[in-house]
Amino acid sequence: MGATDVMFPKPKDVKKAPVAVRVFKDGREACNLLCKAGADEYQRRKRVAWEEQKGICAICHLRLNWADTTVDHIKVRGMGGGSRDDRQFNIAAVHGICNSQRGSQTHGYYDVP
Repeated sequence: MGATDVMFPKPKDVKKAPVAVRVFKDGREACNLLCKAGADEYQRRKRVAWEEQKGICAICHLRLNWADTTVDHIKVRGMGGGSRDDRQFNIAAVHGICNSQRGSQTHGYYDVP
């Protein structure tokens, strides 16, 4: 194959790079956990929350090791993540067990009456 015989992909064959963070019209953000850039951004936001909380769980207020840290959404996402919001102000660092015990309840958590 010579230099003039190079095959270029047709536009339909070109795949778009996945979007790391999708921003919705209402301002919500959702990190795409299926691509490396989106997963990295989600981890960065989790780290920021953990550092802002000085390594203290936002639910039980006990010491939180980084290895035990998971993300909790202050304003719950709803079943299936349909109203998911990964903006930094909506993320809290918590123990995995605290997160699972809380479930989708808002009453009594994060100063929500």
